[in-house]
This record gives sequence, C-alpha cells and structure tokens, in this order.
Amino acid sequence: MAFHDLRHSSASYLLSEGYSMKAIRERLGHKDIGTTMNLYTHVTKKMDSDVGNAFFKGQKLNRSVIWSVTSF
Repeated sequence: MAFHDLRHSSASYLLSEGYSMKAIRERLGHKDIGTTMNLYTHVTKKMDSDVGNAFFKGQKLNRSVIWSVTSF
C-alpha cells in the first residue's frame, strides 16, 4: 500500500465512524470539501447497508407513532 493510499483509507474510516466531512476535510488539508467527498472518501459495504436499513427503521418508527396516535 502506498503512503498516499492511507489518506483515502483514513478518510473513509473517519467517515464510517461518524466524523463530519468538514473535520475530515480539515484533517486532510483540502480547501474544497468536494475534493474530500469525491476523491478521498469511499462508501463501505457496511455504510451502504446502514443507509438502507435506516429507511426501514424509520418505517417501523412511523408505524408505531401512527399506532399510538390512532389508539387514543
């Protein structure tokens, strides 16, 4: 692995751990956040799965909220 590859890996890792894109951009020293977002961070399989699951979690939450509102 080349040293420069570590920048990509660390950016993706920090993103997967929930750090803000602005903090990652500053850490890498980029002036433009687009450089960080488009070139340095990569979506992992887990991140993709979490995004997909968030929709279903929201659907379950909405159903329970609707149930509690309509059961009065």
